[in-house]
Amino acid sequence: LRLENGADLIRLASVDIPFYLVYFGFRGILQGRKRFGRVAIATILYFGVKLLLEDFPNGQPASLFVALALVGGALLLVAKLLSRDKIDAALGVKDSASLTERERVALEYADRITAVRDRFGVKPLYWWRAPDGTLAFASEIKAFTVVPGWRARLNGHMAYDFLAWGLSDHTDQTMFAGVQQVAPGTLLELDVNATAAPVPKRWFTPKPDATVPQSFDEAARVFKDKFMAAVKVRLRADVPVGTALSGGLDSSSIVCAVHELWDGAGDGARNAFSARARDTAYDEGPYMEAVARQSGVVHHLTWPDADGFLAELDDMVWHHDEPFGSASIYAEWKVFAKVAETSVKVTLDGHGADETLAGYTAFVGPQMGAMARNLRIGALAREWRGQRRVHERSPLWVAAMLVDDLAPGWLRALLRRLGGRTHATPGWLDVERLGVRPADPFAPSGGRGHGVLGLSLAQLTATSLPMQLKWADRDSMAHSIESREPFLDPELVGYILGLPDAFKLDQGVTKRVLRDGLRDLLPDMVANRHDKMGFVTAESLWVTRDRPDAFQAAAMRAVQAAKGILTPAALAEAKAMTEGRAPFHTRLIRMIAFGVWMERFQVEVS
Repeated sequence: LRLENGADLIRLASVDIPFYLVYFGFRGILQGRKRFGRVAIATILYFGVKLLLEDFPNGQPASLFVALALVGGALLLVAKLLSRDKIDAALGVKDSASLTERERVALEYADRITAVRDRFGVKPLYWWRAPDGTLAFASEIKAFTVVPGWRARLNGHMAYDFLAWGLSDHTDQTMFAGVQQVAPGTLLELDVNATAAPVPKRWFTPKPDATVPQSFDEAARVFKDKFMAAVKVRLRADVPVGTALSGGLDSSSIVCAVHELWDGAGDGARNAFSARARDTAYDEGPYMEAVARQSGVVHHLTWPDADGFLAELDDMVWHHDEPFGSASIYAEWKVFAKVAETSVKVTLDGHGADETLAGYTAFVGPQMGAMARNLRIGALAREWRGQRRVHERSPLWVAAMLVDDLAPGWLRALLRRLGGRTHATPGWLDVERLGVRPADPFAPSGGRGHGVLGLSLAQLTATSLPMQLKWADRDSMAHSIESREPFLDPELVGYILGLPDAFKLDQGVTKRVLRDGLRDLLPDMVANRHDKMGFVTAESLWVTRDRPDAFQAAAMRAVQAAKGILTPAALAEAKAMTEGRAPFHTRLIRMIAFGVWMERFQVEVS
């Protein structure tokens, strides 16, 4: 449209615009949107009355506009005479009362997007709103990097929680500012036209079953039935299914359960995949071999080492989207790489067992703390002796675990600092540069001071399982493998949570109901083992013996890439660890992975 003089402008206002108003008014009425149609017609009638009194400036008669006004009036009359139902019937549009439930939902949510995450976060779901309002969803954050307007900016709070405390994926935020995840067991309703942050709604919360056997023998029998059912349903696939095998109780239980359930449906389930270490202190080979012999699986091995970790670190960080906290993740990465060399496309893995069955050492404090609060002095003394007898733990260690659960927050923080443990303000981290107020991110989860069940719920929903599942998803999907988790069957989880604490942890023995329930399936040496390793690596030896110079160089690169977040003291810590003057700590791996992430994603610090 070209406006060359005032007459053209008046013609636009008096003829062209009313014409289009009639058109859209007609459409609006036919669609049952009378309000919009009437606004258009009222506008036409107003200009019509005005223009009946004078000709157009260029001499055109007013009859054209009168005709337009008459059409508008006729449409208004049609809207008056015909009900909405009759118009809808003529056009084949259903009345709202006759719509199916699916059609009603579709109409109600026409301008909204509902994003839902599975119960425990086995699969990821992220969202980000671009500067132009575009709403983007993805299962990996890196997908957003190709959306117009993307800038990788640091979320200081999440970076602090990760670097200082080794914690990630415990909230709906990520280390990228503005990028959020749909938390496990929640849903979001997002208005595509609004910019306000949505409020997540929790649709699932893990809860203990109210009715469970109070007899230990009966509880163990029911556990076996539910566990076998959970494994069986996860063997359903139209591709070969295999199993991960670390040699620990959890993965060994799955391998042996598959062997028990085996019905000749395919060869995939006869494959097990393990990561081993050449240093016997970090190798679970004897346990793996015992399970492989008893189950008859084809046993595939991989041998992670320091050179491989350093060479593949950049790719791992890229696939993980965010930095990770331990080289043990490299062992899982190599296991899935080994799986990808075979025809197996699905593996069953043991995530969730430690969180529900009190498998971590962190459960010792809540167990003993609950006994102390309830004045169960005899049980407390037996647990104290059991920890010393079964695990050969010192009285000081047991006392520290008890005090950590009983002490108020300020005292716990002081004791952690005096004992050289993780605390809120490490000297190697510039918290002011991150723009955060130092605090313990574990505290809001309610894991301390609430017994075994309280810690289980905290670990399932915030402080352990979410990041474990995120790492497993990234390691597996980087190699096009699907990871399934039998221990996270919701019926099995609810059942385990409802069991008495002593059925899970008693006198130093963890996972009691699993050990007894599956004793007829497991090799004795596995059922009776009490140490815990899991897909570990000899990372402390990699750092101090195998490649100290390479890890020191990686730490220097990380400090430079961190843009002032890691202080010179971080490099001093790395040097002390690599030279053996200070004990190895996984924060060194966290620093290095953080630096690689900052470089790879070109993260800005505001």
